[in-house]
Amino acid sequence: MGRSIRSSLLQRCRGLAVLLAVTLLVSCGAPTGPSDVGQDGGPGAGGGLGVGGGPGTGVLTGNVLRGPTTSVVVPGATSSVPVAGATVVVSTPGGAEIGSGTTGADGIYRVPLASGTYVVTLNSGASFLFTKDLPATVSVADGQTTTLNVMLDTGIR
Repeated sequence: MGRSIRSSLLQRCRGLAVLLAVTLLVSCGAPTGPSDVGQDGGPGAGGGLGVGGGPGTGVLTGNVLRGPTTSVVVPGATSSVPVAGATVVVSTPGGAEIGSGTTGADGIYRVPLASGTYVVTLNSGASFLFTKDLPATVSVADGQTTTLNVMLDTGIR
């Protein structure tokens, strides 16, 4: 009788171990909250999933720039500069925040996401800047990179 109880307990433990492993795999395959990717200044930095990070994942990336920086724009010269520290916020169409990425010194952000359609907004920390680019609706596909560049208008003319 002792062997029967031990065998039953062993089967239950194995079942729980399999259930735990499946739960961990499923929960690691989709973002569950803000990822704060890129906070150390580079694209792809930080935690979260990347392309190939799990089934059904893709990446939203782009530049956040502000400009013009001068009232006279010389042809061929750059009239915009990267915005460091801007937070790109990704939400469901219903408004639930899914993730975010913070631009590095180069103005680049990167947010790993599950495949789907999202609404993108920005918290630039500079409320006086305006953009026609946001809010934007984007679609992220499995294994693909979707690019959304944002230009913040300084109002200089």
